[in-house]
Amino acid sequence: MSEPTFLNDKYIRTAAVLDLIKKVLRRLLLAGAVIAVVGAVVGLLAAGLPGLWGALLAVAIGVLFTATTVAALYLVAGRGPELLQVVLLGGWIVKMGLLALVLLWLREQDFYSLPVFLVTLFVQVIASLVVELYTVVTAKIPYVSPGATTSTEETQAEDEGPTADPSDVEGGSPSSGGSAGENGAAEVAAEPRDRAPRSDADGA
Repeated sequence: MSEPTFLNDKYIRTAAVLDLIKKVLRRLLLAGAVIAVVGAVVGLLAAGLPGLWGALLAVAIGVLFTATTVAALYLVAGRGPELLQVVLLGGWIVKMGLLALVLLWLREQDFYSLPVFLVTLFVQVIASLVVELYTVVTAKIPYVSPGATTSTEETQAEDEGPTADPSDVEGGSPSSGGSAGENGAAEVAAEPRDRAPRSDADGA
């Protein structure tokens, strides 16, 4: 019996999944660019130069926080669930630590507008969630990778073993049938010879 095959035994990269990840990354960067332009204009009109810096800082933090996760997914796609979990969890911890340090540093600064920064960051996070959700929902991803069915059928065929020939099961083999017919004919031919002397003795 063949050993079971697990998904993380081989290096598998599905083209549809990689295309989806690249599409998400492109749309996140595009959304970040649009929000940066709009936020910079609105922040500049609302709070002057500090508003401009607040909008740009918020967009930069939001794009880096989400785009790095998508880029990590692209690099580890198909390399096994264990590596995927390590990269995502480790990357999230590192990003949260860096974000905390940046926010602590920004708290002591006065060159940017805090209200513009918070509003732009909120808009950036919501836009990222909408882009990711829309891209995933509208994507066309195959449920079964090419070649998966073939390997499964081969495994089942090996487990079941060779199949019997219907002609052998119904009529038996030709050699066995021929030997049985010859034995039966020999018995019929020998039977009259045994009975002939007995009949002559009775008549005498």
